[in-house]
Amino acid sequence: MVAKDFSEDQFINGLREIVEQNLDNPNFSIEQLCRKAGVSRTQLHRKIKAATQLSTSHLIRKIRLEKARQLLEQTDDHIAGIAFQTGHSSPQNFSKYFVKEYGLSPSNYRKEIQQKQTDVPKENREVSELPQPEVQTPESPETASNPGYHLWKYLIAAAILLLLAGASWLYFSRTPAPEPDMVTPSIAVIPFQNYGDDLNEFYSEGVVEDILTYLTQFKGLKVISRTSTNRYKDTGKSIREIARELGVNYILEGSVRQNSQEVRITAQLIRVHDDQHIWAHRYDRPKNNAMEIQAEVARDIATSLNQSISPAQRDKLARPQTDNSEAYQALLRGRYLQRSRTRDNLYRSIDFFDEALRLDPDYSEAYAGKAIAYNLLANLRYDPPQESEFQDLAEQNALQAIKHDRDNGLAYGILGNVYAQQFRWQKAVPAFEIALELSPNSAIINYWFSLSLRYIGELERSLNYHQTASELDPLHPVIQAGYIYTSLLAGKFELADQLLAQVAPFMGDSFLYYYVLAFSKMCKKEYRPAIEAAEQALAINPSFRQSESIKMYCLGQLGVHEPVISYVNTLDTTIALECLRAARAYMGMDQPEMSLHYLERAAAMGMAPEDLPVDPIYQQLHTDPAFTAILEQFNFLPFFRNSGTVAIDRD
Repeated sequence: MVAKDFSEDQFINGLREIVEQNLDNPNFSIEQLCRKAGVSRTQLHRKIKAATQLSTSHLIRKIRLEKARQLLEQTDDHIAGIAFQTGHSSPQNFSKYFVKEYGLSPSNYRKEIQQKQTDVPKENREVSELPQPEVQTPESPETASNPGYHLWKYLIAAAILLLLAGASWLYFSRTPAPEPDMVTPSIAVIPFQNYGDDLNEFYSEGVVEDILTYLTQFKGLKVISRTSTNRYKDTGKSIREIARELGVNYILEGSVRQNSQEVRITAQLIRVHDDQHIWAHRYDRPKNNAMEIQAEVARDIATSLNQSISPAQRDKLARPQTDNSEAYQALLRGRYLQRSRTRDNLYRSIDFFDEALRLDPDYSEAYAGKAIAYNLLANLRYDPPQESEFQDLAEQNALQAIKHDRDNGLAYGILGNVYAQQFRWQKAVPAFEIALELSPNSAIINYWFSLSLRYIGELERSLNYHQTASELDPLHPVIQAGYIYTSLLAGKFELADQLLAQVAPFMGDSFLYYYVLAFSKMCKKEYRPAIEAAEQALAINPSFRQSESIKMYCLGQLGVHEPVISYVNTLDTTIALECLRAARAYMGMDQPEMSLHYLERAAAMGMAPEDLPVDPIYQQLHTDPAFTAILEQFNFLPFFRNSGTVAIDRD
């Protein structure tokens, strides 16, 4: 009997180990457990039931919840983050099962643990902890009754006040006053000069990106994104001109020199309004531990700009992302290739990230790099049959990045972006919220979150995050165009006009400028100017076919149907995306039944317009049960009633 019990314990412990090895995989199934345990499903169920009186699924869930409880007790991880780490499909499901198992919600359980740790019985408290009464020395009868005594007291007090005022004047007269309208410290890190071989360009760019990544975690510091600062590579503009265009009061500039043995980085922090060089440092390191420099630069900046550094941030700054210099070099090469977004370079970037992981299997940033690459391959539709597979790989790699670094804000941001593109809104929103708590100054995460909020109809909240992203990356055409587009969907035409005027100086030759200008004119029923703007967008970038969709909608509204019908006839409606183009064209010709037909065809192929609940051209369809069914299929329905869309008036 003892041998039998011991065998059962061994078997259950083996199952526990298998589940824990796959803990962060929400799709880990009973079938996979059977294969890894080497038993049939029936045998597995019988053995588990005999040993634990639980079903197989209940045992898996119990192991996940036990691990989650440990994380609640031993870490400060976010509830949603713990849900993802322990393989729960959503924070809501995690909370539901946790309450069922332990009788408390995860947040209340953590509060109870913290309370137990801080509560001290009254009888054990030290006397020194009790408040002590203030001791005052009474005046003697002689001094109390002497008017001269009181006069001297007042004169001494006045003298002290004058001395303090004088000291304050002296101090503030020699300390430069802050520049008006520049209360929050803000910084741009302009591209560092590469003083090594041209082949090392990837390294100098990677250094700047890492410094920015470290800086984005400080909530009290506005940090301009690399996309905007890259415009100033080899520029002839002065520091003041750059600062004015980017809206910052500090600039970091520097240089990088790398050879086979060592790395030297020089950097100087400049306060712009008085051209004051706050500091200039040189950082020399052997090549095998040069990964520490970027964190050191970020720490020096944060200290100089009076940023509060939490213990967790201090720990992150003191701990390099990897101890393997070759892995770090491979990571930077992968990132460098990734920026081009071409098909071949995205695949090559994955090879470099894999090389980094071969050298350091725990390298969180390399997993995050792979997640971005797969997400881009899916979004840019380079290989449409593999689109779903790419998104799954993006999710898996993002989860691996989080597993190896629970403070990796970018990884949470990628995860949120993947979930949004899969219409999994209940998982996307908490992932973005964690990402922004970890990296509040990341322009791209703020932008991704603003889009997701737009898609589910939270337009006012979306605009808040758009504004933040716009301020953090003021020269990024995609981010600025997205802000304008959402403003129009929210019916804020005056704001959109202001934004269009602001971006015209640097976006006037971009197809995206003319695209959002066309959409603005369309929303205002100015159909002919909208067509002109759409044609200008197409002249600059013929492959951006959303411009063509606006043109066809406007032609339809003007009653010019012949070119619209010819356009629809060229579309291959066996492809979901082409069905969506047909749907918009038919709405332009005021044929909602045909539009709905093509929306249903696209939905049957697994695709819907991301802006479906808030796109004004589909407002006629909102009461149709078939339209409601599409909203429900793509998980829009719970948000739809609060979408607050703007109508396009029709004559």
